Amino acid sequence: MRVLITGATAGIGYKIAEKALEEGRQVSITGRQAKTVEHAVNMLQSKYGAKVEGLIVDFTKAAETQQFIDSAFTAETLPDVLIFNAGQYAEGPMHEPGEGHIEPQLRLHFLHIIEALQVWLPWMKARKGGHIICMNSIISLEPRRAAPGYSVSKAALLAYLRALQPELIPHGIRVSQLLPSSTQSRSWQGSGIQEDLLMDAEELAKWVSTMWSSPPNMVSTELILRPMSPLF
Repeated sequence: MRVLITGATAGIGYKIAEKALEEGRQVSITGRQAKTVEHAVNMLQSKYGAKVEGLIVDFTKAAETQQFIDSAFTAETLPDVLIFNAGQYAEGPMHEPGEGHIEPQLRLHFLHIIEALQVWLPWMKARKGGHIICMNSIISLEPRRAAPGYSVSKAALLAYLRALQPELIPHGIRVSQLLPSSTQSRSWQGSGIQEDLLMDAEELAKWVSTMWSSPPNMVSTELILRPMSPLF
């Protein structure tokens, strides 16, 4: 089985890549910067002794995203499991300059997925199979006032996948999404919150593995995960 994991140079995505390699899967990962992609690939290959494909793309940039979608894979090389994990939590006003601005948030968490699937879904339909797994957020159900752009982008992804999932059942294609609460990742570095109050990214990767390993006649459509903490 071949697996694509976007945003996998660190955090949750990196742990998912490790889990896939532990299971003997063929893995492709993406990241924004050549240096971090090269480092992640070298670390994974050294640890697991398997070839890992590293791809560079910044999904907040429309032209770069389209070039990646058009050139990264063919109908024959497209991975069997597509894990859309790339993302970054950001606070700030939705319509003012900054990381929280609505346009980069929508591109990063929603629009690039639609654009990719417009090209890749016909190939998956021709194969009569495949699995789309998206890393969403509990914020898609419980918007956070401090992060309106992030909340809107994740809510859009939730609605899109809920509509897409039944459409693809006749084609043998599964659609799943995880909605975790606060998980150990770069988003929480420097926040002052104790790591043991956050969910473990490695444990989250195990849930992703459970999704792609489920029987062909089953699909986990939505999975909500929360830490056992009164803070969340």
